[in-house]
Amino acid sequence: MTAENDLARILLERARKLAARTIGAADRTVHADAAIVDVGTERFAIPSRFIRGIVPLSRVMRLPGFPPHLAGVVHVRGELLSVVDLGVYLATRGASRPRFLVVVRTDAGPLGLAVEEVVEFRTIHVDEIEPTDSSSRRPTTAVTRDLVQLLDIPRLANDESLVVQ
Repeated sequence: MTAENDLARILLERARKLAARTIGAADRTVHADAAIVDVGTERFAIPSRFIRGIVPLSRVMRLPGFPPHLAGVVHVRGELLSVVDLGVYLATRGASRPRFLVVVRTDAGPLGLAVEEVVEFRTIHVDEIEPTDSSSRRPTTAVTRDLVQLLDIPRLANDESLVVQ
């Protein structure tokens, strides 16, 4: 009987520890719910509150005079959208072969962000991020412990290099 009592005690202790972890996780402060995307060999988080939709990247029409990071325009659900190639725009490591378009809301209207892969949707908590340097050319606000960079969509959308004169 002693072995059975020891086993029951150990299992009860494990159950209490697991329950404590679950309860503690619910109390964590949420920074953002986000779509995690691959661009080159890097990973970025696009806050869900800015996302209008995610669609397979169809044929992008390149327009003369566009800078390299502006891939062109694409027709999505009756709208003509400018497409930013995030791999070129963010100068990511590794070759980027965009396959998906993340359509985001901006003050100037919808904008398409070309990404390779949509990996997952996840909640990012305050205790798992470190702020990034605000003077950086990259429009990011923070980076997670697993090196996912949180995109600052308003800052990206207000970048003058996205305006073609």
